[in-house]
Amino acid sequence: MGATENSMMYMHAKVVKDIRNTVNRKVNFETANLGRAAAASSEQREAIRRLKADGRFEGLSEELREIANLREEYPEASLKEIGALLSVSLSRSGIHHRLNKIVSIAN
Repeated sequence: MGATENSMMYMHAKVVKDIRNTVNRKVNFETANLGRAAAASSEQREAIRRLKADGRFEGLSEELREIANLREEYPEASLKEIGALLSVSLSRSGIHHRLNKIVSIAN
């Protein structure tokens, strides 16, 4: 009667749908993360530009200036990548904290 064949076709369609949904969720997640990272990088670079324009950049600590210079030089770099580029490596959390400090000083 074809029940086995129909059952297999149904299971195949379900697996394909599940895979498609999983891929879509991952793409949406990655797109959102990239958008947030790009917006944060832009905000950080704008804060650095304001500090330089106001003459306040040189008043920052050496650690903050080093991170600011790396952010300007590598605007697309992740926090982890910036941490690895520092003279003394720093965690993603430490980089995030310092960049937030730069933004708050600029505002």
